[in-house]
Amino acid sequence: MVNGLHDYYIPDDTHGSAERTFKQYSDILKNSIENIYENSVRYQWWWFGEFLESEIKRNPFIMHT
Repeated sequence: MVNGLHDYYIPDDTHGSAERTFKQYSDILKNSIENIYENSVRYQWWWFGEFLESEIKRNPFIMHT
């Protein structure tokens, strides 16, 4: 399995790029959960949200504020 959330795949290498990228992922996630009503699809977005949170906690380059 390839971890597409790994910071290696973030093309921007400027200061704060990981935070900006993960914020974009989070915004997409929230929008999808709010606007999708099919339970199986919502569950997949929920799972992605859990994975996203675990990657944020694991990534030493993301500032935890």
